[in-house]
Amino acid sequence: MLSGSLNNKILFVIIFTLFMTVLPACGQLKDSDTEPITKTKFMLDTICSITLYDTSDDEIIDQCFQKIDDIEEKMSVNLAESEVSKINQNAGISPVKVSEDTYQVIRTGIKYSEMTSGRFDISVGPLVKLWGINTPDQKIPAETAVESAVALIDYRKIKINDADKSVFLKEKGMLLDLGGIAKGYAGDAVAEILRKKGVHHAIVDLGGNLAVIGSKPDGTNWNVGIQTPFEPNGDYFAVLNISDEAVVTSGIYQRYFVKNKKIYHHIMNTKTGYPVDNGLVSATVVCRSSMDADALAKVFTLGLEKGMEFIENQKEAEAVFVTDKNEVYSTPGLKGLLKITDDKYKLVEQ
Repeated sequence: MLSGSLNNKILFVIIFTLFMTVLPACGQLKDSDTEPITKTKFMLDTICSITLYDTSDDEIIDQCFQKIDDIEEKMSVNLAESEVSKINQNAGISPVKVSEDTYQVIRTGIKYSEMTSGRFDISVGPLVKLWGINTPDQKIPAETAVESAVALIDYRKIKINDADKSVFLKEKGMLLDLGGIAKGYAGDAVAEILRKKGVHHAIVDLGGNLAVIGSKPDGTNWNVGIQTPFEPNGDYFAVLNISDEAVVTSGIYQRYFVKNKKIYHHIMNTKTGYPVDNGLVSATVVCRSSMDADALAKVFTLGLEKGMEFIENQKEAEAVFVTDKNEVYSTPGLKGLLKITDDKYKLVEQ
């Protein structure tokens, strides 16, 4: 799936949650006279940026941002008039007809929920709302409240109708939350726009959901730096050498709070109702589709052994897992393409 070799004289793309920095290591990025253009906006509850390397037509970027805005208006649980909010408001009452965009994201979300036996579940909304992590209302909820929320999580109770593109939540109180997949869908939508416009070299960064279009303008691969857990934004412990791929990381250091010296993060165990505790601190997935990478990154919830096995059974997907002991594991397809740059981390050969 992936090919290329590490080259010190290439561009580094540093992945982290709130921002992404693009730094030329040295030399020029390309031989043409076209200067890269970048635009940045706060969308999807994060900082989004798009950089084009082979055109100076910034209207293309504006079209991309318009598409992202459209997706957010349809799928955000924080907007009362969004299609997802209307589905939630009508839980246990009636089906809601939605757009093709929203329908396809929900349909794909159900597929991945089924593939992971509900470890990733787009009906996790009651639990997300209860904990409120990364909001002013974040808290450790009462055990009875957690049990009640868990009882409402079941992707099998999401009913979709291909004929009229409608979605129905069978139980009152159920809540969809597409936060684990919608950003990836937006990344794919932007990539599609860019390719149709003839863009061959670009970086799409939607708050850490990264898609690199093609190769660098000089024909070499991009270097993507994976954020060091719990370190300042921009610190990276490893570099991936890739082109024309999407890269998404899920980790416990992204959104969390600390209570009595214990970390409570946003990646929930849908069976227990509490944050996942399996010895991992992050999982990074690489594949062609940004939406697939977004959903597959939730393989974090399966733990190291089952997570590795799961990714190895997926076509054209690779992953990097980091444990709380600073051990790094990668799937076979990344051999020779992953380089550890921080000696505090150890790549475990298998």
